[in-house]
Amino acid sequence: MKKIVSTLGLGLVTVSFALMPCAQAQRALHLTNSVNTASGQNQLGQLFPARQFVGEDLKTARGEKLGKVEDLVVDLESGRIIYGVVNAAGAYRPIPAELLSTGSDHKTVFTQATKQQVDGAPALTKNNLAQWSSSSFAAGVYRHYNQSPWWVGDAGASASDKPFGNIHRITQLANVSVQSSSNEKIGKIQNALVDLKAGRVAFLILNPSDILGTANNMLAVPPNAFTKGTGNNLVTGLDKNALSAAPKYNNNYAELSQPAKAGAIYSYYGKQPWFNPGLSPTGR
Repeated sequence: MKKIVSTLGLGLVTVSFALMPCAQAQRALHLTNSVNTASGQNQLGQLFPARQFVGEDLKTARGEKLGKVEDLVVDLESGRIIYGVVNAAGAYRPIPAELLSTGSDHKTVFTQATKQQVDGAPALTKNNLAQWSSSSFAAGVYRHYNQSPWWVGDAGASASDKPFGNIHRITQLANVSVQSSSNEKIGKIQNALVDLKAGRVAFLILNPSDILGTANNMLAVPPNAFTKGTGNNLVTGLDKNALSAAPKYNNNYAELSQPAKAGAIYSYYGKQPWFNPGLSPTGR
């Protein structure tokens, strides 16, 4: 008998699937996933460079290979991973971030979705940027997997048409140029650090060599410190003084998985962390 046990506060929720009809089991699984998400939504998990997942296998919870991970679509304004993209059944298929997690090797990606769900998901056209960034398309993807689009909330279906504020594909985010609000060149984005289990973008890794004049002097910056500029560029209100005094990133993303350390960086940039800096990291 397959059971999922989840704790929320002092409550205990146990869901048994063995004797449930398929539709009922799906609804119960969705409820359990919602409980799990709610109970861990303010906890920081292990962070990893987003690009290390691209090209890796996507597997079901039973280990069935579904295809290769092609991309992650992220919204920097909210700091959320919208969905992952897998090459399955002859097309690019999106999967909500809530259904993704990393394996023990920290490379293989697993999904709670079934092969039938993935193969039947709405297909993405490879170079159709408008489709990839469409909130209404993403809402349809979430509903295909029986997930609630988090950006819709109480506003209903009309909110599903509201565009995301600053959406990007992880494969196209590297080497994106960053400039200040006064049009001064700052540097380039090198990568993003993500908490795949939480579906969050924790930091963008910025090389501010254009403004500081020092190569390979990396900074980990909260994603919502950047706004969308012209073309594919990003804009930030950070100036030379703020960047020169900022905490340096030494390629130790395990250190940034510590809530206190990550929270201190958010505080430096004047951003509110989505996680509780006082909690121990999850997924260890």
